[in-house]
Amino acid sequence: MKKNFIICTLLAIFLVIAGCQKKEKNINNLSLKTILKKSYYKVDVPSYDVININKDNFEDYFGTNDINFSEAIVSEAKINAIAHSVGIIRLKNNENINNAIQILKESVNPRKWICTEAESVIIESNGNVIIVIMTFSDKADIISENFKNI
Repeated sequence: MKKNFIICTLLAIFLVIAGCQKKEKNINNLSLKTILKKSYYKVDVPSYDVININKDNFEDYFGTNDINFSEAIVSEAKINAIAHSVGIIRLKNNENINNAIQILKESVNPRKWICTEAESVIIESNGNVIIVIMTFSDKADIISENFKNI
């Protein structure tokens, strides 16, 4: 009886420890809309539209066509007087991430809105995904932190 109790106790402890271990995250397997949703976690962002990006409209949102990407989306405020834009770009596997980030830093325009400018511009990567954040400083920092933690 005592032996069964010890075995059951050890088994229970093992299951608790195994269940609590941090699972490996892989942003490369998530959809871009899921990445956006996770990046917006606990951030009060303005009402927005999600726009699918292709080769024809990439330059309109990122200021360049020199990025070799496989898919991209942009979240933009529904009211164009609010400077808020978050772009998620999944690069093709052979694309140099650091080169793509440098190109984006030189090409995005935080003054693309009619009468306002984004307070903060953050461009960073996680896996083969780049986020381009142009919005209010307090929101940009939280979105950036959420993105890094995916």
